[in-house]
Amino acid sequence: MFTTWGTISVIFFSSLSIYFLKQLKDRYANQQIDIKPLLIIFVVISLRLAIPIELPIIGHFLSTNVLVLLSKMLRTKILMDYMILDLMIFFWFTISAYKLIKLIRKTYVTNRVFSIFPSSEIPQSIMPSLVDFMPKRRKIRVIYVNFVPAPMVIGLVKGTIIIPKDDYTEAELSMILQHELTHFLHFHMLIKLLIEFIYALYWWNPLLFVIRRQTYELLEKDVDLHVLKMKENNSVTYTEFLFKMYRKAETYGINSNIIWNKTPLISEFAGNESNSEFTTRCRSILSFDENSKRTKLNNLSYTLLLILIVMVSLVTFQPDYPIPEGNEYFILTEDNSYIIETDKGFDVYYKNEYLETIEEITVEYEHLEVKSE
Repeated sequence: MFTTWGTISVIFFSSLSIYFLKQLKDRYANQQIDIKPLLIIFVVISLRLAIPIELPIIGHFLSTNVLVLLSKMLRTKILMDYMILDLMIFFWFTISAYKLIKLIRKTYVTNRVFSIFPSSEIPQSIMPSLVDFMPKRRKIRVIYVNFVPAPMVIGLVKGTIIIPKDDYTEAELSMILQHELTHFLHFHMLIKLLIEFIYALYWWNPLLFVIRRQTYELLEKDVDLHVLKMKENNSVTYTEFLFKMYRKAETYGINSNIIWNKTPLISEFAGNESNSEFTTRCRSILSFDENSKRTKLNNLSYTLLLILIVMVSLVTFQPDYPIPEGNEYFILTEDNSYIIETDKGFDVYYKNEYLETIEEITVEYEHLEVKSE
């Protein structure tokens, strides 16, 4: 069930989790760590934000001061009969709808633009190096164009790898295809779709920008490590080629007004990162050693993460409204109490004073008169 305080609680605990994950990731930025647990946690938090409902087994923490004052403030009517909360929700969802429509339009146009180009054959000489990267059930094609800054992949079910026209060596072409095929094989575009949906929905939360950037960095790191596991690749050669493509993307003109520029649902080989992010990525690649053990997060880190994720799912803050003065104990009767139905639930009034908001009329309230706003 969607409730105001349930949504606020999910946003609060999710934001705490995101902040903690960022600190944890930054701490191990230059070490070889198993990134899959971090990536999974980012995705779990995103899913919880996408569906901020109160679960049946939810626990409630009651506040008699801060949340009561906040609740009264949010329910203050400032424009006709509209409360502050109503206006906040209106602006929130209006801007979110605009951002989602913009995302859908950009994605649609980008896919339409590249769909008109004919597919190209992958050279047979490099096919043996791609055996472990080819998807078994989903289709993917390769096209060459002369107006993209770097290799990229688009598509969820049917993928398209777009490669800038250039004179690549077989080793370079193999690394490009391995990289982009890994994005497609690991369903990274689906993860990006989820992240972009959350980013558009919670546009006002600066920590959602963090989860967006951090998740994209983890996706690239996941691909880099996967490609480096191939015996024919080494970290130095791979980094040199990444740097070459990164510089080429910069000179191409990142700030051009091309329709797919900054389109979220694509994965570029290089060029969509800041200098500091790219430097961190290169350091991670150069420190890669297949035979070395991955640094494991300590038990305290995992414990804190587990607690935060549990709280995201099972804990809700709610205001605990005080009993009206002079009435330590009182009985709600048809003569002294009534209920007003609102869009948010049912407001209970005692002697014409607001008492509390309930989500449904249970047995103890069913004898009271229900009025419309």
